[in-house]
Amino acid sequence: MFVLIVGHAAQEDAQLEEALADFGLDWQVAWAEDAVTALALAMERPVDVVAADLQAPSFDGPSLLAQVRTHHPQAARILLLEEGSDPAALSALESAHRFLNRPLRADELVEAVESVVELRELLDSEELKSSIGKIGNLPPPPKLYLALSRALEDP
Repeated sequence: MFVLIVGHAAQEDAQLEEALADFGLDWQVAWAEDAVTALALAMERPVDVVAADLQAPSFDGPSLLAQVRTHHPQAARILLLEEGSDPAALSALESAHRFLNRPLRADELVEAVESVVELRELLDSEELKSSIGKIGNLPPPPKLYLALSRALEDP
């Protein structure tokens, strides 16, 4: 598995890599400080996971993840938030699968990646595809859901 971490604090590199090694995973980790470097690495080889800061001086995390999605739609995309930051990151829901706090902890990264991998395996199940294919129509969403959705969209 190839994991690309973008916009990290340099002192975290060794600590995170050591912690990931303790898990005994066969992961290759690459670090990029900016979007240009990250996209260049992503073009060189298939990327399985990209974790990017929400905001950095040289790039916008959601925009970077959207570009990664275009080139590697199968990649798990994780947005890294400063602890206590306002989830204005909700605007990034289209480009990110998960949100994790900064500083990035190995156990949280492993859990996030494994949950995405498990979901992909479940969704790739022939049994599930067959069951979904047999559904004629879905029930309408509950009225409360529609009311809450409209209320959330109203400034």
